[in-house]
Amino acid sequence: MKTALLFFIHITHIVSNVSCYFTLVSREIAKKNGCNGYKALKHVTDAINHLGVLKSVQKVYAYEKIVYSNQHRAELRGYSDLILKERCTLDTGEILVSARPWYSGNENINPPPKKDNCIYPFNEMSTSGISQAVGEMDYLVEYKVCEKPTTCTITAYVVSLRTGEERTLPIERGCDFSIYAPYISTDPS
Repeated sequence: MKTALLFFIHITHIVSNVSCYFTLVSREIAKKNGCNGYKALKHVTDAINHLGVLKSVQKVYAYEKIVYSNQHRAELRGYSDLILKERCTLDTGEILVSARPWYSGNENINPPPKKDNCIYPFNEMSTSGISQAVGEMDYLVEYKVCEKPTTCTITAYVVSLRTGEERTLPIERGCDFSIYAPYISTDPS
């Protein structure tokens, strides 16, 4: 494992034969009006972008907030906020892959994102995901916001579960946790 400092973000890096992404990103920000604002989907999206999983792992098309094994699904709202893979072709022909938040809710009020020269594979491909942090799954993202006297620490890291394994809600004083599961392509190619 290698550690680097990039734009005040401490990063741990993993390299495999198939993909290259960060396993942990963390940043410390001066606290203004508490740290609750950093729990918003746009900040989770930013952290997932910095991890690079959507860019590096071809079969991951989106992320959705799920519950830990010791929580009930009712603790989430009745609709899903998703973090979609956005694949855009630039005028130069270069393809840019990034994360894009979608507050799905009612599609009549908030339709899926559309952007010129961009596609959202989640809307076009067959995918599967999990609703609770139980059982075999790679590329889960755990997101943590910790409030300190003068700063907020935001951390995101990639977690894998093996068959029969589960992830319970961590308890750490001054910190709030959430977990996001990937939607994986079910297409055989």
